[in-house]
Amino acid sequence: MVANDTVRQRIESSVFVKLNASGRPFQERYVAHIKVWEAAQDGKGKKSRYIILSQASNGSGFIHKAKLNCNGAFSVGKTWKLEDLREVEVVNSLVFEVTPSASTYKWQADDAIEQTKFVASLIKLFQFVTGGAVPLRLIGVKAPDHPSSPKGQPPFTSTRMHRMLNTSDSTLSQDELSTPTSGSPRSTTPVKPGPPIVIWKRPIDVSQLPPIPPTPMPARPG
Repeated sequence: MVANDTVRQRIESSVFVKLNASGRPFQERYVAHIKVWEAAQDGKGKKSRYIILSQASNGSGFIHKAKLNCNGAFSVGKTWKLEDLREVEVVNSLVFEVTPSASTYKWQADDAIEQTKFVASLIKLFQFVTGGAVPLRLIGVKAPDHPSSPKGQPPFTSTRMHRMLNTSDSTLSQDELSTPTSGSPRSTTPVKPGPPIVIWKRPIDVSQLPPIPPTPMPARPG
């Protein structure tokens, strides 16, 4: 846990300090991270990367893929909007796939428990930032009961967001559901408690199945 907290501190100091100093109209904060391995571009061997989840002050979310440099700092190589996430598949206890755009990315974690925690954080943050407007297909993973986050919960929270991310009580008042986050325009449309989550199993490739032998016809009586 100490090592993981140290990694988090390095991510916050090198990734988010730089992002938040770039002049964008919103600020990002750390939510969760996981160290993964992915295939190298030449197809030989694997390279380590860190997948980082963040929430922005405007209510959106991001998935960053970063690498750890020799100086101990992290640099982001690719970023996806969390709202563009379409599918999450847990292949086994260490391998999982995400489809944040038109492409699917396969990553292998070092630890099964860390993978489970990260995937849960990813789905819960998606549920929160989309507000029920975007479907998400889950394969091999159970959908969380309500949108919440791990210990590193997203900041920029109104009362509504704080309760949704930090308690097991998913029953909120109508006023809390209608309360916008700080800095966002007030809306009279209540926010839905969770998006449509589809638990899905990958279909069998029929072309790979062995042919079915013909059923012999019964002999006619002589």
